[in-house]
Amino acid sequence: MALVAMLTACGGGNSDNPSSTSNTALTPSGSPDTSAADTAAANPSFFDGIFLDGTGAGYYQFAANYADAFYPTATGQVRIYVTADANTNFSTTPTAILGPYVASNQGLYLTAEGLFISSGPESSGLGGARIFQQLPQGYQWGPNGISAPLYEITLTAEDVAGQRVSYVAGRDEAGGNGLTVLLGSDTTPMPAGAQTYRQTAKVLVSHVSFNTASRVKVFTTLEQTQAYYGGTVQTLGGYRYLLTSNQQAYAEYNGAVYFAAVHNVGDVDDAMPSGYNKIAADFLVQEELKTGLPH
Repeated sequence: MALVAMLTACGGGNSDNPSSTSNTALTPSGSPDTSAADTAAANPSFFDGIFLDGTGAGYYQFAANYADAFYPTATGQVRIYVTADANTNFSTTPTAILGPYVASNQGLYLTAEGLFISSGPESSGLGGARIFQQLPQGYQWGPNGISAPLYEITLTAEDVAGQRVSYVAGRDEAGGNGLTVLLGSDTTPMPAGAQTYRQTAKVLVSHVSFNTASRVKVFTTLEQTQAYYGGTVQTLGGYRYLLTSNQQAYAEYNGAVYFAAVHNVGDVDDAMPSGYNKIAADFLVQEELKTGLPH
């Protein structure tokens, strides 16, 4: 079971095999048009109807902490929101569900401009994300400090009322958030009004992504990794990464090696963490509390 879901992947558990939609050498990205950045949404009611604090339906993701084991040691829920329609950054509020959950993961994005860091559940990046533009059914975003958005996110709201909890949890691509482990056998129907948000991400700038939960434990340098897996060490934005012969990527950062994913302009990723409205999120919290942590 992959315990890291790259947003790319970009994932938040403790895993040695994150998924990605593209593991090929980076192609020249060019610079997307950012002249419309920070402009009003074409359909602000869609964005505000989900994310606006106090009036939106709510947007929540689930996460978990691991200690070198299959089962989580703690689980949490993270609310992602804006306090005003004009906000250009998401705010997040993490809450522990089971155990002493700590929202400590960081998503790292290596581009031609350099390395940018963003925090968020399952490395969704939204904790430190700049909203470049609202769109009729989503938004464009990138980590703070970057000059152009990395991703264009399309959100699809789905009514899951009456569906089994296990089915809803099983469709969440964030393998490391603990939902499948804790609720994979839960046949309780979801309540009226419960919705999930399916994400699809289109890559706007070529980059390499990884996160602080995906450190490789058996290798400490790219040369060691290359000696075992083969491939070519490449440089991007002043940092090194390895693209192996089997198309797996590894990034070097602060004296450690991390599993990584390579994203080219135009790639589309639908294997992303699910979002939940407040009704669905609150219900899943109740189900986690009834189940408890595995022993």
